[in-house]
Amino acid sequence: MNIITKTVDGQTTVILEGMLDSSSAASFQELAGKLLEEGKKDLAFDLSGLEYTSSQGVRTFLTLLKRSEGKMVFRHIRPAVREVFDMAGLSQIMDIED
Repeated sequence: MNIITKTVDGQTTVILEGMLDSSSAASFQELAGKLLEEGKKDLAFDLSGLEYTSSQGVRTFLTLLKRSEGKMVFRHIRPAVREVFDMAGLSQIMDIED
């Protein structure tokens, strides 16, 4: 999985590309956790390149949502990933933008 971060006008965007599974979830959670620890409160996740997420990926997003003190926005979710989020009930607590 490839993870790219960029900050524009105070909002940090995390771009995920590839597959979020047990082998990549830890590195993603570590990076996002560091962003939260650095005081980044306005996070956006661009999931247009995320092809797949496992239950470990769902748990990682849930953990981040619980830890966040600011706004987290999820953008450009592919249908297959959105279906996993829907089945897990995660879509109901996420701020999703198309």
